[in-house]
Amino acid sequence: MQNSKGFRVVIVDRELLLLDSLALAINADEALEVVAAQVDIDEGLNSALQTQPHVILVAVEFADTALFEQVCDFVRQNRRIRTILLSTTASSFMIERAIAAQVHGLILKEEPLPFLIESLKNVARGGTCFSESVQRFLEFDPEAQRHRVVSSSPNSTLSPRQIEVMRHLAHGESVREVARSMQLSEKSVESHKYRIMHKLGIHNRVRLARFAIREGLIRP
Repeated sequence: MQNSKGFRVVIVDRELLLLDSLALAINADEALEVVAAQVDIDEGLNSALQTQPHVILVAVEFADTALFEQVCDFVRQNRRIRTILLSTTASSFMIERAIAAQVHGLILKEEPLPFLIESLKNVARGGTCFSESVQRFLEFDPEAQRHRVVSSSPNSTLSPRQIEVMRHLAHGESVREVARSMQLSEKSVESHKYRIMHKLGIHNRVRLARFAIREGLIRP
């Protein structure tokens, strides 16, 4: 249900300057109203649950593992609140997992502001919106009435635990350190390490680290 201003929006971005700028720009559009703007993802998601906006716009990077998974869990559990992810980059890893969670939009921060404003309105009306560089990975399934990834990469065969192991290894941690951090046995970590490298066709830690950086799994 619409109010007198238009579609209600909650925005979340840990960069306060960008958050304030987005709020001003969105409120300047007669069809949109920002009902909450938060720098903390927990507070932002809670605000969305309390205010029940038409759209929540969440800035999150795939490298921030826990936060990204938290947002995806929110999307899965709250289908009535339409969700757009805003990110600096979008690797095949991020796209596949975002689409699996059935987000309604994935927009890169390089997009012009008018594109973002129109995306918010389109998603609020029941549509979806993706940056062009994201769209090339996707196709629309008319039967399921949702987007899907055109062709799954070897990335999609990795389990969440394997991705987490890979992040630790790519950061330069030893098998023993990974085991301690993740509370796993060294044998289990070695097994994950072998399967990860086999699936990705990568045979040494240096290439694994480069791959993780390129795919946005860790920060350079």
